[in-house]
Amino acid sequence: GAEGADEGKHLMLLNQVVGALKVKIRSDDVTVSELIADMKNDLQMLAGVKEGCANLEKWTRKKRLKEKGLNNILKDLHSKVGDQSRAVKILSQESKELIAALNTKSNDLSLLEEQMCDFVGEIQYKETSIKEEKEHVQWLEQDAREKQSLMDQLERRNLALEEEGEALRDQ
Repeated sequence: GAEGADEGKHLMLLNQVVGALKVKIRSDDVTVSELIADMKNDLQMLAGVKEGCANLEKWTRKKRLKEKGLNNILKDLHSKVGDQSRAVKILSQESKELIAALNTKSNDLSLLEEQMCDFVGEIQYKETSIKEEKEHVQWLEQDAREKQSLMDQLERRNLALEEEGEALRDQ
């Protein structure tokens, strides 16, 4: 009884741990999805900025405008493109690391679920064994009661025969 309750509590705790891991994995999935969406937006913006830079450079070459202010703007834009490119690389690496961590957690969760299934199987096997043992004990108790009843009957018959034997001797 107490062992079954302990196993039930253990199973309940395992289920809570699995639930918490699933919630964490879903949360990490959402975070990765948001990071990927941000990266896509950054890449689109980066493509627009690069295209803008290329168009601006063509225009300045055509018009031969070598003014210092315009060159500074171009340098700024190139710097911003480089910064964004580095940021996208960092986000991409972080995304890969998050995906690897999620895969590891998913594998851990699958292993834990397999262990829980094995544990439930063991509990069911033990419950069946306990039930069979109880039935066997009940049968043994019934058999012992029947044998005790037979012994009581034999004892009474033996006493009756002894009394008859004494009565016959006394005659």
